[in-house]
Amino acid sequence: MAQCPVMCDLLGNGDPEVAHVELTLKILELIEADDDVRAIEAASYSLGLASEEDTHLGRLVEFGTKRFLDQRQARRYSDRGLKQLARLISTHWTVPTVPEATLILIGVPPDRVGFMVQLRCQRHIDMREPRVSIRRGDSDELVPLRVVWQRTSEDGALWAEDAFVEPLIVDVGDETTLRLVWRGETWPKFTVVLTGDIDAEMVRVETLGAACAVTVLGDLELLST
Repeated sequence: MAQCPVMCDLLGNGDPEVAHVELTLKILELIEADDDVRAIEAASYSLGLASEEDTHLGRLVEFGTKRFLDQRQARRYSDRGLKQLARLISTHWTVPTVPEATLILIGVPPDRVGFMVQLRCQRHIDMREPRVSIRRGDSDELVPLRVVWQRTSEDGALWAEDAFVEPLIVDVGDETTLRLVWRGETWPKFTVVLTGDIDAEMVRVETLGAACAVTVLGDLELLST
């Protein structure tokens, strides 16, 4: 497992022992929960998770003996199971390591709000540069915003972290919506944080797929009451 850095990072956050245990548990759960798992079972033998044989051939022979299959059939099942595991590892099983986008709203009396966005993504996951736009009042038009990002993590770190160079301060006398779209290999997780002089009742959050929209309702005089 230590020789598979991507799997270590995605399943164990960089720790090969944690990744090995996580992979084993997920495969066992999969085998127990499904009937058509012969390919996954073959892959677990192939990887040495269900066999103590020293060689790959020996593990395939052991699986074939258990399932009354010849070596070629066992290998075909193993190849198919490894592809299935690869898809699971890169999609469903990466939930704890999905990219994270944190939108911070800072209440600035009397009628302004600062927007700050922080991004966090593992180096193995390919994500595009986020797009930020704003909508004011009754308008249906989202106006793109030019924002400057800065890398806040160290070079070569497992998690790449970026953030606005400085908060975006906007007047929100009318209803104002900030929309963040962050597309890539997987959908990100969004977190919205309120700080400063702002009331949660004045904020509406909507998320769908790779997009998150945060709306601050009008009449911000209520924020400081």
